[in-house]
Amino acid sequence: MLVLPLGISCFLAFGLAFLDGRRRSVGWLSVGALASTLGALIWLAAVVLGQGPLEMVAGGWPPGVGITLRADSLGTLFAMLSTVVLLAATLHEVLGGVRTGPSRRWFYSWRLASTGSS
Repeated sequence: MLVLPLGISCFLAFGLAFLDGRRRSVGWLSVGALASTLGALIWLAAVVLGQGPLEMVAGGWPPGVGITLRADSLGTLFAMLSTVVLLAATLHEVLGGVRTGPSRRWFYSWRLASTGSS
C-alpha cells in the first residue's frame, strides 16, 4: 500500500521512456498514469488519516540497514499537491496539442518520474 503510488509513477515513467512523447496517445497515457497515481495517493492519505503514519523498510531489511519508507499526513498532502500540479500541466499540454520538437520526446516520461520523486 505504501509503495503503490511510487510504483505506478516509476514503472509507467520507465515504460513511457521508450515511446515517442510527441504523440497525443502517449500524452493521454501519461494523464491516465498521473490520475492513477493521484487516486492511489488519495487512498494512502485516507489510510494515514485513519491509522496514523505508516512506515516500512524496503526489501525486508532490518531497521537502519534498508531504506525506510514513511507516509504521514504532511508528506501525503505534499505528494497529492505536486501530483495535481503535474496532472494539470500535462492535461494542458495534451489538450492544447502536443508541441513537436526534439526536446518533447521524453516529456511525459520526465513528468511521471518527477511524480515518483515527490
